[in-house]
Amino acid sequence: MPAYPDLVSLVEKNLGASGFRIARGVTLPGGTPVDLAASRTKFSWKGLVILSQHLLLRHAPSATASDFQAFFDDGFLYAKRVNGVPLLRGMQFGYIIIPFIAVDTVTPEIITFATSLPRRHFSLFEFPFLYDLSTGQTYSYQKTAIWGAFYFSNMRAIAQSSVANA
Repeated sequence: MPAYPDLVSLVEKNLGASGFRIARGVTLPGGTPVDLAASRTKFSWKGLVILSQHLLLRHAPSATASDFQAFFDDGFLYAKRVNGVPLLRGMQFGYIIIPFIAVDTVTPEIITFATSLPRRHFSLFEFPFLYDLSTGQTYSYQKTAIWGAFYFSNMRAIAQSSVANA
């Protein structure tokens, strides 16, 4: 289990190798500071759509469900700003936002939130990803929801590949 600076470097290396544009030290439009923002736009044969994919990483001593939800909301505003595709959301175009919080201490409540079915949005996917810095354990939704079923494996793969070899 890496220390947080090592985790940020690992995520940068792993996602950079997957074609993500990496930015460090970003402040999201809502004011949330992010240590790493990874973004890419990719065509998906699943559904024949263009997806604007974003993983946003920050550190917190602990986190709550409302922290994740506010992080997602700010992350979506950021994604809209950095996305270069001039298509309307829902017209063969959508966003994947992965708010990734690395915490010093996990609680049963935040584990329950991270492993629960994410909120639904129109042509917008939210996939909370929690990393316990003390154990190296990750937490995210492991099932596949009916809505957006094509994309849950993609979201899980992005999140898990970001911390591969941790």
